Amino acid sequence: MPDDQTIPDPGPPFDASASAHCSELGRAIRRLRHARRLTIEDLACAAGMHAIYLSAIERGVCNPSWDKLCPLADALDLSMATLAKNAEDEAVLARAASRASARERHTGADAVHMSKPTR
Repeated sequence: MPDDQTIPDPGPPFDASASAHCSELGRAIRRLRHARRLTIEDLACAAGMHAIYLSAIERGVCNPSWDKLCPLADALDLSMATLAKNAEDEAVLARAASRASARERHTGADAVHMSKPTR
């Protein structure tokens, strides 16, 4: 490669926790939308975005910018702090469910192990 060409900065390394945060935020938005009995199209229109984009946010496959989240919070009649709190609540629920599932798998494995006949 010639010296006058530089390699572009690829940006920060992939952060798996960012993906989890997007999923939690998306679940919170979906839950809030359902609680208000809004269709995805109604909420997207009120927030000034396309329904496909809102769907991607709710599924946790995209990381919305502040500029997209502010109108979304407004359309849900929430402050950004309340929206963030709802996303954090989703994270707490997800962690609790994960721990319960892990305990269930562990307990189930012990039960199977203990039920095997010994020789």
